[in-house]
Amino acid sequence: MPITNKELKMNLFWFLIFAGGLLGALGDIGIAQWGKTYSTMWWVVSAVGYLAFMTSLGLAVRFGLNRGYPLTIALLMLLLVNVVLVAIWDVTVSGTSITFYQFVGILLAIAAVFCFELGK
Repeated sequence: MPITNKELKMNLFWFLIFAGGLLGALGDIGIAQWGKTYSTMWWVVSAVGYLAFMTSLGLAVRFGLNRGYPLTIALLMLLLVNVVLVAIWDVTVSGTSITFYQFVGILLAIAAVFCFELGK
C-alpha cells in the first residue's frame, strides 16, 4: 500500500524531531568540549550542530503545524530528545552521575510527551 502525502509529512515530522534533537545534542556536546579544550574544531562542531538544529526545528514546526502540533509541543518534544541524548552522553562518556530526582524528571518529561500524543 503506497504512503500517502499525509503519512509522509507525519513521518517527516517525527524524523525532524529526532534528527533535530540529535543535532542539538551534538551542538551542546561540542560547546561543552570547546569550553574544556578551546579547540577550534569543537567550536565548529557546535556551530554547525546549532545551525542544523535550528533548521530542523523550523522544519519540524512547519510540518508539525500542518499535522495539528502547535509550536509548544514540537519544541518540547525536540528539546526532550536533546536533553535525553545529552544526559546519555554525560553519563556514559563524561562520567556524570544523575540524581534520583533528575532521573524522575526525565521520566516525567517522557510521560508528558505521551500525554501530548494522547490528548491530540
